[in-house]
Amino acid sequence: MGLFSTTGIRGIANELFTADFALDLARTYGTMLKQGSTVLVGNDPRTSSEMVKSAVISGLLETGCNVVDTGLIPIPVLNFAVQGNYDAGIMVTSSHNPPEYNGLKFILPNGNEISEKDEQKFEKLYKSRKFRKVDWKQVGKYREHSVISDYLKIVLSDLKSKKLDLKIVLDIGNGAQGVIVPQLFGKLNCQTILLHKTMDGFFE
Repeated sequence: MGLFSTTGIRGIANELFTADFALDLARTYGTMLKQGSTVLVGNDPRTSSEMVKSAVISGLLETGCNVVDTGLIPIPVLNFAVQGNYDAGIMVTSSHNPPEYNGLKFILPNGNEISEKDEQKFEKLYKSRKFRKVDWKQVGKYREHSVISDYLKIVLSDLKSKKLDLKIVLDIGNGAQGVIVPQLFGKLNCQTILLHKTMDGFFE
């Protein structure tokens, strides 16, 4: 059975999707990338996401890739931010799956997820365990940077009207969109009522 499902690699956190598993997946992707590549890493609010992300960052740094940690972010925002700005991206998420799951999405420089051909290459390398491990002088560099403000500027620049003056109800669904949607509509001069806005990883 292959590692990949329809989108990314997923499993129940701390059963299949352990920190060790995430570490090896990041080592695999880091080895596939050119040494010195810069990878944008983000996560959703699942209870295990910080654990998984820490392992992912360690695996990338070990292979000589640089990491920009953009924190809590919706998946499409990370995909958008990677384009033209980073060599690759990894999103820590299990998309629509129940809260006990977690996973990784591997993003190419064009913002798309890796192809089926790349998935096959990934799985072959993962099974071989032939990961690149750089010496101490070449370990990747880590920094934090939020891409949300940049994304908001782009979205707002595309809108014809900058002031909607509406009263709207937003169902956040307890997801990562809660870090950006209220800001967006606030900048559009909307009065918002937020439902299910708690991002605690339980989606209740």
